[in-house]
Amino acid sequence: LKHYEIRCNKDSISFSYFNEVKNCILKRFVPFFKGKDIRNINTGLIRDFFDSLEPLEEATKKIEKLSLKRQKNIMAMLEKLFKYAFDNEDIQKIPKFPVIAVPEPRWDWIDEGTQEKIINEIPEEHRPIFLFMFKQGVRPGEVRAVKWKDINWKLRTVIMCMAWDRTRLKEHTKNKTVGIIPLNDDVYSCLEKLKRKADKIELDGFIFTHNGIHYSHSTLLKLWYKARD
Repeated sequence: LKHYEIRCNKDSISFSYFNEVKNCILKRFVPFFKGKDIRNINTGLIRDFFDSLEPLEEATKKIEKLSLKRQKNIMAMLEKLFKYAFDNEDIQKIPKFPVIAVPEPRWDWIDEGTQEKIINEIPEEHRPIFLFMFKQGVRPGEVRAVKWKDINWKLRTVIMCMAWDRTRLKEHTKNKTVGIIPLNDDVYSCLEKLKRKADKIELDGFIFTHNGIHYSHSTLLKLWYKARD
């Protein structure tokens, strides 16, 4: 766990992935393998662990079934821990892990008409950030990080160079690239309106704010689910 924490602090893995690994280690791996020497964990124990996988009881929601993809992700995390131990020469060999075939998911894309309907269900004060996200095709963490200085009004472009990783602002996007994107006409008009309404524009300030601060990940999700449903 310390190894993953160091990697997270060095920005080599995302904060959300670190939390996922931490959750698996503390709530799944430690309870099952407690008291066992990693050098004595064999293929049979790995299979027993896989067979024991069940949904965790969450405080806010109840999961009826652990998806095959989720099971595969959990086993992949465990295998990485064994590979790390093997590279450090803590173990002489890695146990065999089950091969988990996950069917290709069916993607139900939201067409432009449905997007418009959902946006119209969102309270007017929150629509600009969703309009930007839909029309510009950027991720939630990226749209939350857009600043006024990123807008080139003359060229009608925006520089996408930062992103929020939950509560941590990263100096790059998820793909670790910098992109200059032409602004959609509707987005450009929306940004002009926001600029005119603002009492004062700070170039280093975030464009999309709520109650005086940038939007949180959870706030965007709540607004989206409420409008979608």
